[in-house]
Amino acid sequence: MSGMDGIKIVLLAGGLASLAGTAAGEYRFGDGNLVISESEVVDVLVDGDGAEFGAGVAGGGAMVSGEGNSSTIDSSKASLQGGTIYGILTGGSYAKDGASATVSGDSFAEMTSGNINYKSDISPYDPTILGGGFAHSLGDLGATSVVKGNSTVSISGGYSVYAAAGGASQSDGSGSSYSEVAGKSLLEMTGGEVWGLYGGGWSLGANAKTKALGGSQLLLTGGYAVGNVLGGGGAWNGGKSYLENGSLVVVDGMRVNGSVLGGGEAYGGSVATVVGGTDVQIKSGFANYVYGGGADWDESARNSDVSVDSAKVSITGGEVGRYVVGGGYYADVKGLANVNISGGSVGGNVYGAGEGMSSVGSTLVEIGGGSISGKVFGGGKGANSTVNYGTSVSISGAVSLSDVYGGGENGSVTKGSAQVEISGGAAANNIYAGGFASGGTATKIEGGANVDILGGSLIKNNLYGGGYSADANSVSQIGSDVVLTVSNSTINGDIYTGGYGAGSSIKGSSAVVFVGSAGDITFNGTVYGGGENGAVVEGNSILAFGDEEQSFNGVFEGKISNMDILVVSEQSSVDFTNAFDVSTLMVSYDSSLALAADSSFDKFSLVFSSDFSEGDAIDFGQIFKDAQTQELVLGLLESSDTTFTVFGGEQEWTTVYENGGFVVGAMVPEPSTYAAILGALALAFAACRKRR
Repeated sequence: MSGMDGIKIVLLAGGLASLAGTAAGEYRFGDGNLVISESEVVDVLVDGDGAEFGAGVAGGGAMVSGEGNSSTIDSSKASLQGGTIYGILTGGSYAKDGASATVSGDSFAEMTSGNINYKSDISPYDPTILGGGFAHSLGDLGATSVVKGNSTVSISGGYSVYAAAGGASQSDGSGSSYSEVAGKSLLEMTGGEVWGLYGGGWSLGANAKTKALGGSQLLLTGGYAVGNVLGGGGAWNGGKSYLENGSLVVVDGMRVNGSVLGGGEAYGGSVATVVGGTDVQIKSGFANYVYGGGADWDESARNSDVSVDSAKVSITGGEVGRYVVGGGYYADVKGLANVNISGGSVGGNVYGAGEGMSSVGSTLVEIGGGSISGKVFGGGKGANSTVNYGTSVSISGAVSLSDVYGGGENGSVTKGSAQVEISGGAAANNIYAGGFASGGTATKIEGGANVDILGGSLIKNNLYGGGYSADANSVSQIGSDVVLTVSNSTINGDIYTGGYGAGSSIKGSSAVVFVGSAGDITFNGTVYGGGENGAVVEGNSILAFGDEEQSFNGVFEGKISNMDILVVSEQSSVDFTNAFDVSTLMVSYDSSLALAADSSFDKFSLVFSSDFSEGDAIDFGQIFKDAQTQELVLGLLESSDTTFTVFGGEQEWTTVYENGGFVVGAMVPEPSTYAAILGALALAFAACRKRR
């Protein structure tokens, strides 16, 4: 088993089987203390024909069976120090067929060496070391096993197929089975080998229920997991597993060949719930995949219900071989899914939301260090991965990344807006406000998007206001306005108000805003209105210098192409090195600018903070810095092809050229330009301010 790689999905076995020629089995219990040593065997149970009908069960507590029977002990401990158990080792007591078993205090199970395994490939039960007790119903009678204190599993050597910090329940008939740990469920592993680990308990069968009420902790500092590690519990074939007060999974030296998940897993119409949130920490060691949530192995059928309240993944060291997912695998996170990476390495992508048919409330991806070989997504992975209230990606510090996306990948949907911020000297190849779509998928952000490039950050290639579509049949869409704000940074390539590819679109307007000192910004490329390679912006493409909070001052050395509107905001001073041709030039009356020769526009608008009245005069002297700019602008305004209007307050006015000067004329009855341009831009600026 130790040579297997890439294990991602692990299911418990189940079902009855027959095996001829086996010896009669046994139960072994210690009434408070049990030690199994080298060469001892706890065997399976067989009927008169040699067919297996039960596992070998051993425990530190008591074994009680039969309707109305019960057992109570103060505490219990079971220790495997060698030998073999063909079945289940329980720290607590075992209740069967109508009986109840109680441990008033704590229960404890340890494995220092030995083997907990299947008798054969068709054994009817799943070998497990349990911290709590085991409740088992074969017919129409129920069974209950309760640990009122804490349950603990300690593994330093040996091999077990499964390990669960809590208890277990199994129902093979109409009777109900119930297992509970009232206190904390703890599993510590420093050595040895397991197939799968659970922080909670497991339940098998439609009438089986397991609860861990005090939360779970998995502290994994050594050893090897062939399959998966789950902070929650497992539920199969209609079973129900509940973990309250949250889960903590710490991988600090262990190798996990499968997935590390903060939540539980379910299959076959079952329920696995974590109340109180999950916390997955990778400090050292290895895991192939990491998920903040749980897993529904029914996958796209979603027959089971797997959820956690909130999820957090923190990676400070170690290695993740494949990728990191803030949410679950075909499973839900009701609140925030948070991924924080400050060290270690990730061999693939990072996703803020879930994988497959899943949902999260919102996402926060924070990257401040470490090495990430793949892309970074604020949203999820695959079809029907949904974010209900928006995504956020924050990148800072000495980190260099590939492409960064505000949205998700291939079918992911964000119902809110997307936010991306890069600062603190961080670097990325390309940044997309939207998501990534290929293979005929549709990736959507139903709201708008905001991207901030600041703090000495570096964009090695391009900045895009939209998303990426690999072809015309693959749709990457943003449903509302987009604002890209650039300050104190370097952009080596170009800036597009839109995205990339013929299937990429922005339904609203898209604005690129430069703020701060031009001396702090290195940009010699082109700002394009619209997208690259067929991507479209259905609203206006806007280039602004300064916003409602911060002005822009200095020389702008970039080029401008196919832009609808160019805005110079309050208190800004801009010297344009290159000529441009835009549909509308909007200039605040208390700003100043110098234009390159051959610049042109179809409409010029001055924006005043106060209202105007018909007949007021307009003075251009303080706005245009030099004679060339004054001559160029006045020449265009005196021509019949250029429109000149004034905004005062929230009203637009026409102008009249009289006696060598301009005078405010009639009020525009419906200032549609104001509503479409300044209104949309103000809303976008307001959204940008909210996240600062």
